[in-house]
Order: sequence, then C-alpha cells, then structure tokens
Amino acid sequence: MQLVAPSRANLRATVPRWFWRAAHKPEWRRRCHDIAAFGGVALSASLDALDEQAVVAHANSIAARAGTIDIMTNAFGSAHVKAKLLTEMSMDQFEAPREFHMNTHFTTVKAVARTW
Repeated sequence: MQLVAPSRANLRATVPRWFWRAAHKPEWRRRCHDIAAFGGVALSASLDALDEQAVVAHANSIAARAGTIDIMTNAFGSAHVKAKLLTEMSMDQFEAPREFHMNTHFTTVKAVARTW
C-alpha cells in the first residue's frame, strides 16, 4: 500500500502522515526522511501484496495509528515475461501481469475498505 506524497512546498503546510509499503525502495526511504524533516510522520513497511492476512493486518495497523486511511494507491510491480515476442508468448504469460495487478488491487482495496 502506498500513499502519494504532496510536493515539498506543500509539506510545510500540511504536516502529513504517510505510510509507505516497500521499505526496500531507497527513493521511498528518502521521501519518508523528507516528510519527517518537515515535521510530518512517515513510516515504511514491506509485505507481500498477495498475502491477504498480511495486507489486512497492515491496513488495520495504519488505520489504528492514523485514525483513517484517506488515500490508497496500488503501485505494486510484478514479474512478467520481457523481451519476448507476443507471437511466442502463452496466454498465461500474457495474462500474468494483469492477473497480478487485479489480485493485489482487490486485496488492498478490500482491506482498506474494512477499516472504514
């Protein structure tokens, strides 16, 4: 689960609380640091977006800390066949990214909706 940060200019005025998924991404750790430098709260965590129990637990912990989850975006990446001609792909290879994104979106949206 990733929440989108405002511009640096708006950080001073809004004092946001952001919760980032995927702590292994250096640019997201930098964003957390920037938000904290302006007096906001920014935390990061890493989890498997297809593990429904982990996603529900993560959403519940965010809602418990923040009170509500106002914005949720799904920016999960997926492994898919690259550098292969469409004529050489199987239907499973072609559909795998779509299926992954639909499943992670469903799981994360459902988990967040339960916190309302």
